[in-house]
Amino acid sequence: MELSLLDRYRKKRLTLIYAVLIFGIALFYAAVCTPVHIWAYSNILVSETVFLIVWDGVVTAVNYLFYWVSFAFMLYFFARFTAKNSKSVLFVYLGASAFLYLANLLSSCIVNGFADFVLNDLLDVLMYTALDAAQMAFAALLAWWALKPAQEHARRVYLKARGDDPEATLKMPRFLPFTRLFDLKNPLMRSAFLASAISAVFHIASRIRYDIFFGAPVNTADLLWMIFAYVSELIAWLVGYFIMILLLNHLDIREGKKE
Repeated sequence: MELSLLDRYRKKRLTLIYAVLIFGIALFYAAVCTPVHIWAYSNILVSETVFLIVWDGVVTAVNYLFYWVSFAFMLYFFARFTAKNSKSVLFVYLGASAFLYLANLLSSCIVNGFADFVLNDLLDVLMYTALDAAQMAFAALLAWWALKPAQEHARRVYLKARGDDPEATLKMPRFLPFTRLFDLKNPLMRSAFLASAISAVFHIASRIRYDIFFGAPVNTADLLWMIFAYVSELIAWLVGYFIMILLLNHLDIREGKKE
């Protein structure tokens, strides 16, 4: 589908808004979350206080927000401009992901000293960026698969109408605004639900790797903390879904006012 001149302008403007927002989140994570986290862990007066628990929650929330915002913009682009015309948001995401890990590495080196830097750190940046790319690839593939039937149907109707009326215009299906919190018959809402699930699954996999590395819990308190950690990831799945729904509705209302 060829975009109109107005839609091309909107796509560029939304891409810029997304870039500013997502690079801002990445910068906050690297410049604020990481240094404070390192300081809190290394300061004996702070490491045993509730502050560290709270800050761990803040760091996790900012990390999740990076993916939730990205998935929401990707879904909006796919619904509004189709997947074929949404490459820009995917490239910005990959750039922001690489920037996040490189800036985070630099921040850690500044706080801990560059003497701790090794080549493997750069390999870790590549690995984590690749994992982020995999998350987006899964989410984008599911969104494309969910939205394509309705979009293809609209295109067939347009091509048929154009045979009788050369002035006919392509009317893309409207998936927004959402009028209820759960309507999995709506392909865009279903895509948001699954995208949030993908992010949660990757976080759970990371936590499983962490638990295997450090071993089984040694007492009841450790076991309860481990259970709480996994339950919190499942809660994050639902929270992420609701945030994406709100953001998608906000984008639809914002763009509707400009039409």
